[in-house]
Amino acid sequence: MATMVDSKKDQLSIPEIITQAVYNTPSKDVPAYAAILSIVQEGAMPNTEVKQYGNTVFITHFDEDKDLAIGRALSIDTAKNFIVNGEEYFRDLYRGGTRKFVAQFKQASFATAFMAFKRKPITTEMEMWMVETPSGDTQVRIALDGELIEGRKK
Repeated sequence: MATMVDSKKDQLSIPEIITQAVYNTPSKDVPAYAAILSIVQEGAMPNTEVKQYGNTVFITHFDEDKDLAIGRALSIDTAKNFIVNGEEYFRDLYRGGTRKFVAQFKQASFATAFMAFKRKPITTEMEMWMVETPSGDTQVRIALDGELIEGRKK
């Protein structure tokens, strides 16, 4: 069973979140230590940011002008907190000039979170598409057009 840590009660560090997220979703093909090392290497790539919101770590790869972001999340936070963390993450992306976002994932819980996010857009003209890839993953594409809508208070 996956270990979740409510960030409202216990705020963990980025290394703790990454390590626990890897152990929560073990791979049959990649040892945990190799997965953790690859995440660290990914975070050090050019035009990449690693940011923490609650007990979620977002790794984002940007194009040269930061208009397009390709991201992923490693989360051990509660589902409710993950949605709030994601909203803040997307608000920060928008404030930084990002208008297009793409992510690909296997976890059904991430699709549920994106659907919640779609029901409460952060921009006046936000659009979202979800498609299944040939490998069975889910890819989400988001257009953050229009003006920022003020968010809920934490």
